[in-house]
Amino acid sequence: MLEPSAYIDREQTYVKHFVLEKYLERVAYNIFSFQTDFTYVDGFSGPWKSENERYEDTSFFIAIAQLRAVRSNIKDSRNKDVNFRCMFIEKAPKAFQELEETVRNIQDVPIELIHGSFEDNVSRISEFAKTSFSLIFIDPTGWQGFSLEKITPLLNLRGEVLINFMSNFIVRFLEDPRPEIASSFDNLFGKNWFSEWSQLHSSGLSREAAAIEVYTQRLKRVGNFKHVTSTRILKPKADRSYFYLIYATQHWKGVQEFRSVEKKAIYEQERLRNAAKYTAEVAKTGQKSLFGEAVMEASNKTYEAERETQLEHAESKLTEALRRHPEGIKYEKLIGIILETPLVWESDLKKWLSDLKQSNKVMIPEMTGKQRVPKVGYLILPT
Repeated sequence: MLEPSAYIDREQTYVKHFVLEKYLERVAYNIFSFQTDFTYVDGFSGPWKSENERYEDTSFFIAIAQLRAVRSNIKDSRNKDVNFRCMFIEKAPKAFQELEETVRNIQDVPIELIHGSFEDNVSRISEFAKTSFSLIFIDPTGWQGFSLEKITPLLNLRGEVLINFMSNFIVRFLEDPRPEIASSFDNLFGKNWFSEWSQLHSSGLSREAAAIEVYTQRLKRVGNFKHVTSTRILKPKADRSYFYLIYATQHWKGVQEFRSVEKKAIYEQERLRNAAKYTAEVAKTGQKSLFGEAVMEASNKTYEAERETQLEHAESKLTEALRRHPEGIKYEKLIGIILETPLVWESDLKKWLSDLKQSNKVMIPEMTGKQRVPKVGYLILPT
């Protein structure tokens, strides 16, 4: 993946690609630990707004490069042959032509291209992906083209889904009375979504938070996913959301890995946002600060405030989970429950459980000797 300097004024895209690259690496290693094939599908491949002549700043290029690296590392370290294949879908004629020309000469990766809309080719995508574990990346430029009803067969495949939910545009038009806009949101969320959203908004959630809640819960339901979560990507120069990356999986391990990637991505995001804000301020005032970007960093409390809120929510979920399982609950099950909350890391969960054990509010029988934190397989028993 290219350095952040290749994404000036597109810092949000860098963070998105960072998450894609790092998570794709983790899921590929995990899947290749017990099987030899993996499928990657990009539903809106583009390329869009690429500023690199080799398209190295595009999602399809990043995916191919990362999966090649994983394949090579597994061969070198384990002497094991693994395979992956890709399907790239693009509707726009010019973008598809660029995509086709870029991947035409790739010989070491099976690639299938579709010139058409993502949601109108669900049966073909399902046929391509059904034979192995898949990661489906849905990265639209707006909110149309991936109707929840139409993509349901894809959500029920053996695999995971990563969706770019363009909240910056979606929330702006949620209550637009025009029939064509209302109809497009019916496709996005599914039928009868508005009353559900209105109730959540009236209960105190922001318009944005209510929209995310409706979408993630409906995605979870129609895809029969055990876990659905998200991470918020902010505008580079403003403390507002640009979009959310929504992640759906059947396994607690996926949530664990996604949160690990999020932790690294948030650091990258805040670093780039500080730099972007500082550059914009210098351009506006013509004056450089003696302390450089640190001035902007000191004034940026958006992330810290959001994380504090999420930590409070997650700790409440932990209390409730323990209350509902007086017979005890496995540590990995708690990972799946608690780490569904954005900006909450496994280190937070371990600290809470360690504190609860020290205060005799839980017992962890397998934790003996000098062990201070629980591990996968350990039983957490409320006292």
